Amino acid sequence: AVSMDGEIECWGNDENDEADPLQDNDWVQVDSGKDHSCALNWAGEIHCWGKDNNDRTDSHDGPFDTLHLGKEFTCGHTPGERPVCWGKDDEEQIYPPELPLEAMSAGDKHACGIDHTGALHCWGKEDDDRIEPPGGVFTLIAVGGNHACALDTDGQLQCWGKSNHDQTTPPTAP
Repeated sequence: AVSMDGEIECWGNDENDEADPLQDNDWVQVDSGKDHSCALNWAGEIHCWGKDNNDRTDSHDGPFDTLHLGKEFTCGHTPGERPVCWGKDDEEQIYPPELPLEAMSAGDKHACGIDHTGALHCWGKEDDDRIEPPGGVFTLIAVGGNHACALDTDGQLQCWGKSNHDQTTPPTAP
């Protein structure tokens, strides 16, 4: 978590120093993957720590406005630009589409984004239809481990991907 004064607080398993954050007070966002964490500072720079196999904790030139961590990969993103992803590449999860995205989110071994028309684009692991989003115009995206959900312009939540625990069946509004 990032405190109001920009400091990072981490807890939990620290086997790979993933709960041992950078000591600074210039942070605006923090995210965690399987065994690594990253933070974004006011200058748009991403700094990572924890397990560094597959170069997932490498820093990349920004500036970025947001960061998104998958299980073993990291993405930096600025709305209106193509995301930059790095780390483990066993399912092509570090290769976003060759187009600018307005928003994005990362999951286990896949990620999804929304382009300027509101269309969804997903990349990475192909099982369970997780990279086969529905058509329509969307405003928000959230990617979980093996599924994703997006909010369309009518306020309807649409989900897809693995649904072994009904995670792609959103509740109906009262």
